[in-house]
Amino acid sequence: MKNHIFKIFVLGITLLLLSSKVEGNNLAALIKSGDAYMAKRNFAQAAIEYQKAYKLDSKNGNLLYKLGKVYVQLKELGAAKVYFQSALKTNLNPASKVICYQDLISIYTRVFDFVNMEATVNFALKDPSMAKFQKRLIMFRVSQYKTFVSAFTAQKKYAQATKLLEANKDVFGPTQYQQFLSRINIAQVQNFIRERKYQEAEKLLHRI
Repeated sequence: MKNHIFKIFVLGITLLLLSSKVEGNNLAALIKSGDAYMAKRNFAQAAIEYQKAYKLDSKNGNLLYKLGKVYVQLKELGAAKVYFQSALKTNLNPASKVICYQDLISIYTRVFDFVNMEATVNFALKDPSMAKFQKRLIMFRVSQYKTFVSAFTAQKKYAQATKLLEANKDVFGPTQYQQFLSRINIAQVQNFIRERKYQEAEKLLHRI
């Protein structure tokens, strides 16, 4: 009787190991298939393949990152954001993680969400695993801030552009700070002239 039970136990373990091996092979095959469709720019089919893989392993950091990338291409930024956030909670290697941070930050910039963009940048800078990438992240932060200041200026939101610039003066540095401040002031002067507000234009010119 005991021998019979032992045989059943061994058989069960063997089947479990074989099942895990097959599942692992299927996972790798599905990810590889998704990668192939990404290379062909068939993003819809790539998403399907990655989603099949996701059902087998929802904690795979590289897969989660790939899902984020494919949904960016499909312009489904909400889904992309969720997958990037999930990927960052896994054991991604630092080189992949910094790229994931940058892609997530870029989404916040694209949807003009300054609060979450800044919060994510600051979180990344405090992440111990990002110690080797501090300079890269700081430079990336500057590029995102430039985008916001330029966007506010283009939208004629001069007060917001100036406020953002002043609040992050140390991030821009003295040279770039002056350059962006000049652009904001010149754009505002030009707008006053277009609106025939000559006195306001003259006052601002005297302050520049």
